[in-house]
Amino acid sequence: MAHFIRATGDGANPIQHSMDIFHEHLRLTSLAGLFGKKGSGKPIIMDTTLKGKSGDVVTYHFVPHAYADPILGQDASILGNESKFSEYTQTLTIDEVNFAFRRKGRMTEQRTLLNTREEMRRQIVNHFAQYNEDALMKTMSGVSATNLTGDYLLAANTTDRVAGVNRCWRANGSASATAVTAAQSDNDYLSSNVVATDLFSPQLIDEAVTALAEIDASSTTSITYRMRPIKIGPNNEEFYILLISPRAGRDLRYNPEWQAHAYSIADRGLGGKDDLISNGALGVWNNVIVKESQHIVRPLIDAGTSRFARNLLLGADAMISGWAKTTDYTEELVDHGRELSVAAYEIRGETKVVFDGNDGSTDVDMGVAQLISHG
Repeated sequence: MAHFIRATGDGANPIQHSMDIFHEHLRLTSLAGLFGKKGSGKPIIMDTTLKGKSGDVVTYHFVPHAYADPILGQDASILGNESKFSEYTQTLTIDEVNFAFRRKGRMTEQRTLLNTREEMRRQIVNHFAQYNEDALMKTMSGVSATNLTGDYLLAANTTDRVAGVNRCWRANGSASATAVTAAQSDNDYLSSNVVATDLFSPQLIDEAVTALAEIDASSTTSITYRMRPIKIGPNNEEFYILLISPRAGRDLRYNPEWQAHAYSIADRGLGGKDDLISNGALGVWNNVIVKESQHIVRPLIDAGTSRFARNLLLGADAMISGWAKTTDYTEELVDHGRELSVAAYEIRGETKVVFDGNDGSTDVDMGVAQLISHG
């Protein structure tokens, strides 16, 4: 009797496929350049070290950057003048995500030019890459990964999608912008106020970046935490990353102010072959690298077919994406070997980083703001 035996450690074993699938689907994600470990200062913090099982709630501990003044002068007393910082926590719920495919009948493999086993594996990679991109964009847009499309894209939805002051602005015409409060960040308000002439513009970028830079720690009407930019390039220049919908990108390219003054990536010394953040960007405006994304959340406007875009301005530590189990790949033969079922799953979760702005007064999105426009 002949036996088929696969040795321990064989490269074709499912565990090897599992890790290949995990790294492959992350590489296929257009946001890969924004990934980083805790403390990296990147917008999307990736953690594959979580301990837990499906349905568990994991608690992160973090210390936001404290804007502290130095103690100046040789005669100044240090004792009693120390600056303070606080530890904060962020909860992350992890759950199981599955994709699976089946090949039916022994003749299926004979009737196609495809290697069906390899094709099903490739489909799993593509589906996880798509899911990963959508989950990250939804999370940064204030949408839970478990929210159904028919809910968070409806014009009548009343869930607030940002937290804190100075975290949302909307286009007001083709060359102006208006601040939007957290209570006005729901679809119901925006779909009633965004019209076809509210086009994405350089002025909308300027309004947001200027407001973020002018947050006053002594103000009782504003948050006390500035959204920190990320550092890019050999000189550690500070930039925000702006992800906009293709329609918003079209309107920006046609804008005369953008055409006259937008810096190209080459002009700023960015965009080398290893620069995953800047490559493919539209340009740089006011130290904001602008990139298009087909995954921007675009809810409906009222009862029509037009939409508005929740374009995302990203700084450091915008969100956390964590895994308690990276991609685990399995194959199962059923019905006496006539059918092949291929599946992969992850135990994972995503959340925006939200805390009380260092003053205990109000919650605020730590590293992401929304720039609303038609399209």
